[in-house]
Amino acid sequence: MPIKHTATPASPVSAGLRQQQAADPHTTPAALARLLTDSNLHVRRAAAANPSTPSAPRELLLRAGATPDLAGLRPPRGTIQPGELATLATLDEWARRLAARHPACPGSVLADLAGDAVPAIRRDAARHPHTPPTTLARLAADHDSDVRAAAALHPDTPVTTRTRLIEAGATDDLRGFGDVPAGAAAPDFDALIATGPFGVRLAARHPAAPRTLLDQLANDDHWEVRAGLAHNPACPAELLARLATLDGPGLRTGLASHPHTPPDVLTRLSDDPDVRLRAAVAAHPAAPAALLSRMACDGTWAVRCVVARHPGFSDAQRQQMVAAGSTAGLDAFAPPDPGLAPQTLAQLANQGGWGRQLAARHPATPAATLAQLATDADPLLREAAAGHRAFPAAFRDLLVRAGATPDGQGYGPSGPLTAHDAQSLRNHGPWARRLLARHRDADAPTLDHLARDPDHAVRKQAA
Repeated sequence: MPIKHTATPASPVSAGLRQQQAADPHTTPAALARLLTDSNLHVRRAAAANPSTPSAPRELLLRAGATPDLAGLRPPRGTIQPGELATLATLDEWARRLAARHPACPGSVLADLAGDAVPAIRRDAARHPHTPPTTLARLAADHDSDVRAAAALHPDTPVTTRTRLIEAGATDDLRGFGDVPAGAAAPDFDALIATGPFGVRLAARHPAAPRTLLDQLANDDHWEVRAGLAHNPACPAELLARLATLDGPGLRTGLASHPHTPPDVLTRLSDDPDVRLRAAVAAHPAAPAALLSRMACDGTWAVRCVVARHPGFSDAQRQQMVAAGSTAGLDAFAPPDPGLAPQTLAQLANQGGWGRQLAARHPATPAATLAQLATDADPLLREAAAGHRAFPAAFRDLLVRAGATPDGQGYGPSGPLTAHDAQSLRNHGPWARRLLARHRDADAPTLDHLARDPDHAVRKQAA
């Protein structure tokens, strides 16, 4: 049974405005009755204190287990009829929560609440002693881990359902995924999928899943199913390449560590902003040598250290990094080899953050490369390049006239710029373009060009 809303959709009005409406004595009684069951406690509290609020709906909520100000929960007081609980189950979130928690809530109402869009309500239904076994079986395979854990502890949850999920790879508490041996017997996949969303995710992860089922699940709308495929050791390379064109949390993580992930997919993943993901790519046994060479220049030491330990990282590349001024473990600076070829340093300056840092500090880095590094987005890198003994004085003068401080760290007073100066700044890094974008001599065509710059700070200065 798909998860559904069992009440009116959430209001598009902000909580602050709803609170004002709940406190207004001119608000209609019908609107105040609805605000009594709002998901926001401040709204409910304001509605409860409003003298225009009708007493009957407020009294029903109190009998169902709300505190007098409707801000919290307490043990239910007084009698309440099954029909009244059924009515609460059709109202807004707070009323549905009270119904799901009430000890007298009938199984038929709990079966409806088990399909609620709010996980906390489904969790309460999974804990309730009156929830029918068939409903508990569905909740044991819910999307939400807390809901599944509550159903796993319920004495009426069918043993067959719980056993089927655990044997397919669920942990004993049904919260997450355990290890399934590569030679494990194939479960009844149709029955597993029929248990619910968690069963589908287990099927996607199972190493005995047939290829036809894997192809079918790759078209699933839910990202967790696709992520499960990326964690399935039996998923073939061509299907992994197809998954790499999709998105979703957990998907890239699975691809980065999957033994069958194609090298070109690993290369795409190596640019991900997540450090842990890049480290997983750097540790992949199939990471090509060219990719490892590039990742040895990553700006994060944790990624570089993984590269340094990779058996595919060549001695020649390691020696080149050492000559550029890195330790062999790629984790710190070391005395550089002054005889390193300038063209090698120019190549490093076009690599990741570590490569640029090494080039900015190396005594043999050519002046043109230093000028490029002095306009990097990283202020520490600009400072290192600007302090280099070979840094071209003419370019330093240009940057100062453009509005940079002599150390390249920040903004200072600017001087006049010619059209040739502006063109030179446009052809350099983001820092030079930021200076140009904020300079008084930048003309309209230049600003129009900079307003489309890939660097956010350049666009902001142009605006």
